[in-house]
Amino acid sequence: MLSLRQRIFAITGVISAILIIIVLFFVLRSRDTDVSTQTSTSTDVLTIEDTVRQNIQVPNNQQVNRAPVDPEENYVKQLARIFVERYGTYSNQNEDIHIADVDDIITSRMRTWIQSSTSTDSRVYEGATTLVLSSHIKQYDTQAGTAIVAIEVQQEVMRQTDALGTISEDTILREADVNLIKVDNTWKVDGLWWQD
Repeated sequence: MLSLRQRIFAITGVISAILIIIVLFFVLRSRDTDVSTQTSTSTDVLTIEDTVRQNIQVPNNQQVNRAPVDPEENYVKQLARIFVERYGTYSNQNEDIHIADVDDIITSRMRTWIQSSTSTDSRVYEGATTLVLSSHIKQYDTQAGTAIVAIEVQQEVMRQTDALGTISEDTILREADVNLIKVDNTWKVDGLWWQD
């Protein structure tokens, strides 16, 4: 025979299990009906133009015109952004891996300049994380194969300030011009000019 305490525990357990089963049944059943009603109703797919018209309230008789974008010009701007972010993000303790990251998008003249200005490994940490905030094309000549892209960046520069390893962090806003030229029908970075 079970003691009073054991009987109360058993009855409470059975009642709890029954309540859990009932709640799960209703939750799963309502979820199934929600899914079936969602799949049975049709939803209209809006084009980008229709969405713009709805959100900006463009009258139906007006046409939404997009500014034409030259893909090659856009590529040049993106290449400059990629170069500045990769080259500008560095650490003096990673064996200049940031230079290897840009090696395939720079000219041989730029490679020579970069190699002459590499940082030396040091026990005192210094590094930076660079994020391009904006970019625009200042000059673009597809015939001559030259371009200049103006870049605005934010750099988080970190430096070890003492022997205990305390790191100071500074945020710097900088501007630069990136020169690009076409080499064998491929755009390459040929210069980086910080506007300090």
